[in-house]
Amino acid sequence: MYIQRDCAVKAIVLELPKRTEICIGPDAFTKPRKLKLLILRNVSFQGPVCLPNQLRYLEWAGCIPWIPEFSSGPNKLVVLDVSGGRMLGEPKQFEFSQGFQNLKYISFYECGLLVCTPNLSCTPNLMELEIQSCDNLEVVHESIANHDKLQVVDINDCPKLHYFPILHSKTLQALRIEECEYFERFPDIPHELEGLKELCFRYTAIEEVPTSIEYLVSLRRMCLGGCDRLISLSSSIYKLQNLEELELNECKKLTTFPKYDYSADSGMKTGLPKLRKLDFRYCSLFEVEFLENLFCVPLLESLELHGNEITSLPTSIHKRDHLSTLIVSWCDGLREIPKLPPYVILFDAQNHHSLKNTDHLTSLNDFVCRGLAMADISSQVRLSLSLSLSLSSLWSWKT
Repeated sequence: MYIQRDCAVKAIVLELPKRTEICIGPDAFTKPRKLKLLILRNVSFQGPVCLPNQLRYLEWAGCIPWIPEFSSGPNKLVVLDVSGGRMLGEPKQFEFSQGFQNLKYISFYECGLLVCTPNLSCTPNLMELEIQSCDNLEVVHESIANHDKLQVVDINDCPKLHYFPILHSKTLQALRIEECEYFERFPDIPHELEGLKELCFRYTAIEEVPTSIEYLVSLRRMCLGGCDRLISLSSSIYKLQNLEELELNECKKLTTFPKYDYSADSGMKTGLPKLRKLDFRYCSLFEVEFLENLFCVPLLESLELHGNEITSLPTSIHKRDHLSTLIVSWCDGLREIPKLPPYVILFDAQNHHSLKNTDHLTSLNDFVCRGLAMADISSQVRLSLSLSLSLSSLWSWKT
């Protein structure tokens, strides 16, 4: 492979059908002085290769000899995408030098020998870090939780990860740790953080949501779906005044949700005042009494409860004027359905063999008639009305 010195090449993409080792001079890529994009897939070299400082984008899949070497002095690299890295030596050797001042995005994918993430203190402008399918990753370096510019951390499918450092970053907006089966401890949050808006720990081994959750004052979305060891959530969750979506589906050990108790000292008349979506699919809730209090989640629009152990719904649910979606299918213990909210457009109550009380038939009849009436009001009105019930339940009501 020959590259002419001082050529005008700005981008090189070399993708081979299978992993191949190429003989190339160590300074071959420094010759095209205008080179800004380099993509190498299934390519390795017999010895170290030096990269030009003007390079902006580097994607090296399959055989990178870890942190790439650049010419002396600061480089201009903005994106580093490493896949299947052949990382040699101990984790402490995987460090960035002072030259990576412009780096904004790092991706590690299927880097099997990565045990600890590198120290990112020397990447002061990093904004996004993505780590996926690194089978031996155990620890995240504390520099990630203390970074001054980092906005997004996305860690997925790292089965040995068990620790994330104390959260101090004021700029972090999204923290996602998903499908990491040994990750069992919620990160410590020692003080108020105004930046974090999204927190996702799907399919991890987390057992509880601590009281320190109240420090995430700007949080809008929290996803804990698939955490089958989750047992409890702190009542401090009601202090999340900006939370809009809470996902707790498939948390099979979760039997209760904390009740909201108004305290004059807290200065909060309503609990979770902006929450619009609650997802409890396939948990083990045996009651949802927290919803009886109308000052709790007053703007709730979607409530998904299918597959739970509940025997009844709050009698005050008909007063929830914002509720438009109510799913209670496959709740085998549900005995009755109270009067429905006035603006429900999706109601699903499939497979309810246990329904005994027929007083709710008036509510269901009103629900259907209301939808038909709204459709007749004007040809310009389009109503998406869905009523899903099991045939066996309908038969039992008639008899």
